[in-house]
Amino acid sequence: MSGAATFQIRARRQVARPFGRDERGVAAVEAALLLPVVLIMLAMLVIWSEGFAIQRKVTQASRTITDIVTQSSVINQSDLDLDLGVSSAVMTPYSGSSVTMVVSELQANAAGTVGTVIWSEPFQGTALTVGSTLALPSNVVAANGYVILGQASYLYTPLNLWQTISPMTISDQIYMAPRISQQITVNWGQ
Repeated sequence: MSGAATFQIRARRQVARPFGRDERGVAAVEAALLLPVVLIMLAMLVIWSEGFAIQRKVTQASRTITDIVTQSSVINQSDLDLDLGVSSAVMTPYSGSSVTMVVSELQANAAGTVGTVIWSEPFQGTALTVGSTLALPSNVVAANGYVILGQASYLYTPLNLWQTISPMTISDQIYMAPRISQQITVNWGQ
């Protein structure tokens, strides 16, 4: 190696040596590397926690309408509609325009495994078709017995923080037996 090349290497080392010991910018570089990851994790936490809170509200709404209806033996259609509207208030502080609910009465078959829709009333949704059948979970209702099905769903649109996330439907349903009588009669048009 020539003397000029050795001199250049030494000169570069002397120039670079202070930068090798300087730690003043380390925190800024670490922050610049970690900040995007932390912000993404925070955004995901916000979206997840809001979705979880909405899931709890949907469960409460389906339980509320079913619980209210099972406390009657005869109910007017106007009262049923009012009960559905009141039950949608459970979704507060989230938008009531994104919630749909349906309350229906089903009669189980002799095995208690399939229910036939006797009546159904919607709130901002579509009622189940009278006469249609649904599979029932095991041990929900006795053979040939009646059960009230409360269903609620919410169209959740997550916050648009860095990219658009498609809306997702959060739903829940609950079965409850009528409390006062074997079957609940609805006075339609009243």
